[in-house]
Amino acid sequence: GGCPRDTPIASRDILNKYSDKVMVTDPRKRNGGGESSNILLGGEDAMDEDEILDTNVPTTPVVEGGVELISTIITPSPFAHHVTGPTSSRFRNAMQRISENPTSDTEAWQALITEVLNCYRSVQTKIHTVDAEVQLQLDWMESCFGTLLKYFPYSSNQYVAVAQMLFAQSARIGEEEGPAYGSIDRVRSERCQRKLENIFAKTLGINMDGSPADPEDPIGGMCTSNIDLWLLYVRTRSRQARREHPGNPESAREWTSNAYELAIDSAGFCVNNHVVWKAYLAYAKAQVDNPKQMLHLRSIYQRLVCNPMTGLDQLWQGYESF
Repeated sequence: GGCPRDTPIASRDILNKYSDKVMVTDPRKRNGGGESSNILLGGEDAMDEDEILDTNVPTTPVVEGGVELISTIITPSPFAHHVTGPTSSRFRNAMQRISENPTSDTEAWQALITEVLNCYRSVQTKIHTVDAEVQLQLDWMESCFGTLLKYFPYSSNQYVAVAQMLFAQSARIGEEEGPAYGSIDRVRSERCQRKLENIFAKTLGINMDGSPADPEDPIGGMCTSNIDLWLLYVRTRSRQARREHPGNPESAREWTSNAYELAIDSAGFCVNNHVVWKAYLAYAKAQVDNPKQMLHLRSIYQRLVCNPMTGLDQLWQGYESF
């Protein structure tokens, strides 16, 4: 779908987008919308309560600090419906299957990550609350993604989903996806920011200033063709500019434009490249207030129309109108 002018990817859109594209096609949709086959939601893959092999799961402590995602699933789950209730046995079934076959049971991973995204939606309005229970729930969600990415390190869609969560958690008061007022856990916010930047270094091969994360690596990041990761990087860089240069819109404009240029250079020719080109075009149009910016907008149009992409005819018409 389309993207807001100044917000290339909205958080709810990204969660909805990737809840159906985790590892394989969503199992709930395999039967043409009929009876669910998701092992968390019921159906033929779900075990009965007395079929669970092991319900005594040892406790996994939360490891604080560092820039890496938590890479071992925190147990027990901090969500009550995973421990007791009608769906708890199915959750334990998914966890059991993952523990027995973590590298190939993609359906179990699909079920778990779908559940993680549902849990995130349930606490999304409270992620900035200074509350130990909510923070533990967020750590558990991160640990599920971190463990999955340990076994499937090139799953770019999963990097996008967890990076979006970290982007929201690292927001400060008054910022995009941050609280309008109140207080936040500044230590946690900064830790999430470091983890987010580390994801960009791994997947896109860049530091926040756009320099190579590893100058000796000729390939760069693992997921440089993922448009959504680049758009999230642009949003993060733009936020960083406003933090470091408050009250200086010119600096924010320069940093954001440079981030878009880096995204275009790296992924402007990839599948779905029209998304990043259109986002850049919309941003540049919103910034036109002098002849210099008009020339910049013209240069974007001139480069854009030379690349094959979805909706190129409409973009040509826009260029002619311009």
